[in-house]
Amino acid sequence: MQKQLLTYDKEKFYLNSEEFYLAVGDIHYFRIHPSDWEHRLNLAKDFGLTAIQVYVPWHQHEKEKGVFDFSGILDLAAFLETAQRVGLKVMLRPGPYICSELDLGGMPAWLLRDKDMKFRCSHPAFLAAVSDYFKVLCKVFVPYLSTNGGPIIAVCIENEYGTYGNDKVYLKELRQMLENGGVDVPFYTTDGAVRAMIYNGTTDDSFVGLNFRARVEDCSHPLNAYADLLPNLPKFAGELWSGRSQQWTKEFSYRNPKEVADTYKLLLENGVQVSFYMFSGGTNFGFTSGAIYGHSYADDYKLPSKFLPYATSYDCDSLISEDGNPTEKYFLCRDILDEYLGKAKRPHTYNKKPTQAFEVELCESADLFQNLENLAVCEKESLEPLTMEELNQNFGYVLYNVKVAPGKYTGPLNLSYVNDKANVFVNGEYKGEYLRDGENTPIILTNDENGMDVNVLVENLGRYSNHKTYTENKGIVGNVSIYSNWFNWKQWSLPLDDITKLNYKPIGDEKANKPCFLKGKFDAKAGIDTFLLTNGFSHGNIWINGFNIGRFWDKGPQRTLYVPGGLLKEKDNVIEIFDVKYDGKKQTVSFIDHSILEGNN
Repeated sequence: MQKQLLTYDKEKFYLNSEEFYLAVGDIHYFRIHPSDWEHRLNLAKDFGLTAIQVYVPWHQHEKEKGVFDFSGILDLAAFLETAQRVGLKVMLRPGPYICSELDLGGMPAWLLRDKDMKFRCSHPAFLAAVSDYFKVLCKVFVPYLSTNGGPIIAVCIENEYGTYGNDKVYLKELRQMLENGGVDVPFYTTDGAVRAMIYNGTTDDSFVGLNFRARVEDCSHPLNAYADLLPNLPKFAGELWSGRSQQWTKEFSYRNPKEVADTYKLLLENGVQVSFYMFSGGTNFGFTSGAIYGHSYADDYKLPSKFLPYATSYDCDSLISEDGNPTEKYFLCRDILDEYLGKAKRPHTYNKKPTQAFEVELCESADLFQNLENLAVCEKESLEPLTMEELNQNFGYVLYNVKVAPGKYTGPLNLSYVNDKANVFVNGEYKGEYLRDGENTPIILTNDENGMDVNVLVENLGRYSNHKTYTENKGIVGNVSIYSNWFNWKQWSLPLDDITKLNYKPIGDEKANKPCFLKGKFDAKAGIDTFLLTNGFSHGNIWINGFNIGRFWDKGPQRTLYVPGGLLKEKDNVIEIFDVKYDGKKQTVSFIDHSILEGNN
C-alpha cells in the first residue's frame, strides 16, 4: 500500500499534498461483534465517510496488570485491516482516558488498588502504567499507520482533557510515549468549545477538534471559537453529538433527525469538517459500562443530581442503530453530505438485516449460594467489609456474609455505604434491596433465639466515566451496622468471568426471590440477529454460548438485549441467565425480532 502523510493548513487537510476531505464518524470495534464489522464499515463508506474515529479501551485490553487481550471482539489489528479493505481511513483515539460512558472512562480498575494513585496527570505511578500499556498497544497499531501503508492518518492525545485538568507535562509525556512507540502521523486533541477547555487540553503541533451537541442554536459558540481561538487550524468537529446515551432507571427520548441534519448542513456550509458521535451504535457487553453523576439533559438540571449507571445498549440514537441498520437520521444526513459534495440525491432504501423470533425453555437452575465454591475467585474474612478493589476484583458482584448471634431485637440494616446495588437475604429469605441514591425502603431485621445468617449481594453498576475524581471503590465501602453493632465479615469475590463450573440441576419447585442461574438449550438460524426480551426477570446478566451479552434490569427503560447473529449456531446454543431475585416461576424466555429500548420505567 502507498505510504501517506496527513497534513493541513488553516482550511483544509491533505494526503500527500492532495486535498482530503474529512467526513468522519465514531465506530467502536469492542461494541460490535466481529462478524458485523465489515457491514457497519460498508454503511459508513456508502454514507460518504472518508474516515472513522476509533476509541481503544484500556480497561478491556489490559484487564489485569501485564495481561493483555487483543483477540476476538478486541482484535484491533483485524478491525484496522477491515477498515482499510473497505477503503476508510482511521483516526485512532488510544486514551489512556476515553470516557465513552465506560467504567472508569476506559481506564482499568486495577489502578485503584494503589491508594495513592492520581489519575490523568503526571503522577509517576499513573505515567508508568500508561507507558507499559502504550508500549504493547503501539506494537499492535503502529504497523497500520498511514506512513507504513496503513489506514491510521492521525492519533488523538487523551480525550477532552481540558474539561478535567491543565497538566501540560502530562500531555507532553503522553505524546512522547506514542512517538517513542513509533507514531509519526499527526496528533490531535478534542475538547469542548470553551476557551479554558481549549487552552488546557491542546498541545503544540496538533490540530484540534471541538465537541458539541447537534442543535443549530448550539453552533454559534464553536463557530466563534474556530474563528477567534483556532484561526490557523482547519475547522473540525471532533464529536458532533448527534444522539444521546441511555441510563438505567431513567426515561429515554430520541433526538429529532431533522434537527441533526439541519445542524450538519449549517456546519458544512461554514467549512466545518464533522465527525458524528456516535455514527454507529453498539453494545456495552458484559460489565463494561460506566456511570454518570447528575443528569444527561439540560432540562434535568433542576432535579437533584444522583448516581446513574449507563444501560447495556449503546445504540446512542446513532445514524446506524445498535443492530446495524441505517436510521432516518442516516439518510437525512447523507442527503446533506451528498448535496454539499455535489452528488446526486439517492433514494432512502435499504435491505434491513434479517431477524428471528423464538422461545426457549429454561430447564436447569443453579442456586448462587450453593455454587460459591464454583464461582468465587477468592474468599476472605475481615473485621470490616472489604471493597471490591481490596479483593483484587474489577467487575461483577461481591457476596458479604455475617452471622449474628441469637438475641431478641428488631432494627434496620444500615446500607448507606454500599456501591452500588445490594440485595439482602436473611436465613435464605429475601429481605429487600438497596440502590445507591435510590428511594429505598428500610430493611428491617428481626433476630430471635436462632440467630441470623445475613447475606448482602452487592453489584458494581459501573464506575464514573467522567468525573473530577476517579477514586471511588465498589462493594461495601464503609462499615455496615446491625442494631448499631459491628461484626466480623466473610466475603466471596464473584466477577463472573467464568461460569463454566456451575452445578446445574433440573428446575423443580424453586424458592422465590433468590439469586439463581437459569439455563436452556435451543436451535436457531445461524448468523441471524435476535433480541432477548427480559420481561419477567428482575436484574442480572445473560450469556449466549458463553458470551456475556450484558446486564438487564426490570427498572428499564431497556427491555431487550441485542443478540448478534454471529453468536448463534444452528444447533445446541446455550443461554444462561443470572437473576439476583429469580421469582421461581419464569421458565421460558422469548427472543423477538425487534428491539425495545424506550420502555417505561
